[in-house]
Amino acid sequence: MYRGLQSAHYDLHAFVARSKLDRSYQDMLAGLSKPMTKFEAEIRFEEFASLVKMGHTRVDFPHEAWTQYLKNGGRVFPITIRVADNRVSSRRTEAV
Repeated sequence: MYRGLQSAHYDLHAFVARSKLDRSYQDMLAGLSKPMTKFEAEIRFEEFASLVKMGHTRVDFPHEAWTQYLKNGGRVFPITIRVADNRVSSRRTEAV
């Protein structure tokens, strides 16, 4: 994934130093010591991609896994908060 980010971006290090990303990548690799579900891996990749601090650098949210989690009785904080145009809005999170 890191090589893909590097090859896809004109200046991957525009907002964060290469040394910090390299260190974070090595820390992430060191933390991969046991099998993960696809959902867990996607979250880990999202966390790493977010370090780049570019809006278009992302891992799409795993909606199917999240929906299944909720259908299986998974718990969630019952409010959704959204920030857009410097305004905060909220709504009650509905059960699936």
